[in-house]
Amino acid sequence: MSQSADQTLATATGFVPMRGSRGFSLVELIVVMTVVGIVIGIAVPSYRYVTNSNRVSAEINQLLGDMQYARSEAVKEGSTVTVCPSNNATTSSPSCLTSGASWSSGWMVFSDANSDGAYGTGDARLRAQPALNSNDTLVPSDTGVTYISFNREGFTAISSTDMSSSSAGLVFKLKVTPANAQWQRCLQISYVGIMQTLKGTTSAGQPCSYP
Repeated sequence: MSQSADQTLATATGFVPMRGSRGFSLVELIVVMTVVGIVIGIAVPSYRYVTNSNRVSAEINQLLGDMQYARSEAVKEGSTVTVCPSNNATTSSPSCLTSGASWSSGWMVFSDANSDGAYGTGDARLRAQPALNSNDTLVPSDTGVTYISFNREGFTAISSTDMSSSSAGLVFKLKVTPANAQWQRCLQISYVGIMQTLKGTTSAGQPCSYP
C-alpha cells in the first residue's frame, strides 16, 4: 500500500497503520548504564550513612535512657540504683562484669541495696540491655569504670581508677568499625548527674573527639 493510500485509509477509518519499532542503539544503552551507575554510586554511600547513623544513635540513646531511668529511680525510691556492664544481663542469673569490663557486651540497671556496685543478694534487676552490634564498641573515657551509681539526690558515684582529674565527668564513646568519626556518638555524664549525647568530631580536645 502506498503512502498516499495509507493516509487516505487513516483519514477514512481513523486507523493509523503500525510502523516497525526499533530497539536501543549501543550509544543509548551506554548512556543509560552510565546514569544508573552514577545513581547507585551516590545512593549506596548515603544508605550506609543513614543505616549506620541510625543504629549508633539508637544504641547511645538506649544507654542514655537507661542512665536517666536509673537516676530517676534512685531519686524516687530514695536509694542507690546502679548501672553496670554485663554479658548476661538478660538471663535469669545476671551478674556485673568487673575485671576487663566491656560495656559493649551489654549492661543492666538494678537497685543496689548495699551500694557496693555489684549485683547480689537483695538487689533487684530493673532493666537489661543485650550486647551491641558486633561492629560497635562502647568505651568509657576511663577504662577502669565498672559501674555507675546514682544516689537519692541524683548525684553519681563512678567506679574508677582515676576520675578526679577530669572535670567533665565520664564520657562513653560509641565507636564503629570501620572507624568513622561522623558515625561516632558519645554520652557525657557529669558528677551531678547531668547527661548529654554528642556527635563525633575530629577536633582534638573535644569530649567526643575521634579516636
